[in-house]
Order: sequence, then structure tokens, then C-alpha cells
Amino acid sequence: GLFGWMYILEAVGEDLGTIAGQQLLAKLGSARSAVRFVAGHGEADAEHTPEIAAQIHDHIREASDLDAVVQAATVVKHLYLRMFRESGGEREQWA
Repeated sequence: GLFGWMYILEAVGEDLGTIAGQQLLAKLGSARSAVRFVAGHGEADAEHTPEIAAQIHDHIREASDLDAVVQAATVVKHLYLRMFRESGGEREQWA
């Protein structure tokens, strides 16, 4: 499951983190240091997603282990996407 979480963390950081960082920088301007991590994460970690994919390929042998990776990735994906949506002012309605 840890591989699934790490994969999504890096993939989301690379894609949505870059966009969120740019938007935060545009809004905050002079407070650049406050968003330095988010703004630079995507650029600095572009290689991490393929590295984690290679680790998954090299170390996951059992179907049940792959299922755990996929399940964790699915849950974490939804949590991170919700976090980005809500930080951008979008609110989802939860039943």
C-alpha cells in the first residue's frame, strides 16, 4: 500500500502541485517563501514518479500485493484531489 501512496503523492505533486504553486505565487506575490515547497515540488521531483513505478515493477510479485498498491493509490488519489479542489475554493457535496 505504501508504494501506492508514494506513487500518487509524487504524481499529484508533479502535476497539480505545479499548477497550485503557480496559482499561489500569483495570488501571494511577495510571500514567495510561504509557497516555496508547493511551487517547486513538481519541477524538483519530476523523476520520482518513474522511480517509484520502477520500484513497484521490481518488488511487487503477488497479485494481492498489487491489489493493496492499487487500493491505496485509489484512496489517496481521491483524498489529494479533494484537498486540491477545496484549497481552490471548490466544495464537493458529501451525502
